[in-house]
Amino acid sequence: MAFAKVHHRLVVLAVLAALAPFSLSCGSGDALGLEDYQRDLLGLVVGPIIEEIFFPEEPAPAGPAGQSCWDLNGNGVGDDEEDTNLDGVVDVLDCRSGPVAVSATSAMIAPCADINDNHTADAEEDINGDGFVDDMDCLALMGFGGINCWDLNGNGENDPDEDANGDGQFDALDCQGTPGTAGAAGAAGAAGAGGPGGPAGAAGLACWDLNGNRQGDPEEDINGDGDLNSLDCQGSQGDLGAPCWDLNGNGVGDPEEDVNQDLQFDALDCQGPHGDPGAPCWDINANGVGDQSAEFIGVDIYKDLH
Repeated sequence: MAFAKVHHRLVVLAVLAALAPFSLSCGSGDALGLEDYQRDLLGLVVGPIIEEIFFPEEPAPAGPAGQSCWDLNGNGVGDDEEDTNLDGVVDVLDCRSGPVAVSATSAMIAPCADINDNHTADAEEDINGDGFVDDMDCLALMGFGGINCWDLNGNGENDPDEDANGDGQFDALDCQGTPGTAGAAGAAGAAGAGGPGGPAGAAGLACWDLNGNRQGDPEEDINGDGDLNSLDCQGSQGDLGAPCWDLNGNGVGDPEEDVNQDLQFDALDCQGPHGDPGAPCWDINANGVGDQSAEFIGVDIYKDLH
């Protein structure tokens, strides 16, 4: 290859020499009438073009194929265990780090989660506590990628039974628990300030306004005096009460009810029997005897009066 490339260069130089037969002598003046610097420029420009047209380079042989990212054992074959996403195809989608159960050893463990770089899913590397060491633990290390509160089984998917409130959405509203029992009633607060007085109520009905129309109707002038007032509110005359002498209330003057025996039944029969005589006014101690001292004065006065 190196020899062919030198041969091509010599041919190009020969062509250029043919175009400028006097270029070997010093000074100017050649078949094209070019100066030295012009010939140099011509060689730089035309030479590569002639070489490319008449002597193109052969392409270099291809290098060996690289190892696919999914080819964990480097055998160049898509093995079943290399189909990490289980879609039936071994391709670049299988190159992602997959979840590795805690305590398991696997080349597929996420490098960012393999803190101690021992290719083993250690318990302390399961940052989000889902039982696997994977990319989610890498996000958890950075403060991202936690499991949603509604993701009860931690599979990162919206399962129908995780839509707790049945609204078709998977969000924080599905994370609410059942309502708790009502708490005990609090103590009564202090009485509030009295409110403003209400408006005055309508005037009440007059006692004579029997139909409540607030007007004086003719039939409401009960006593017929032409005025509507409280006199029209009096009821009918009641029955006469029994006389005071009618002790048995039969309305008839019975002989035993003529107490004073004057053959009349009147208020005089309503008097009770005579009471005992009172003590004389001079009988200060009410013993019926004119005692000495002060009562003598009274006796003298009594005698003088009688």
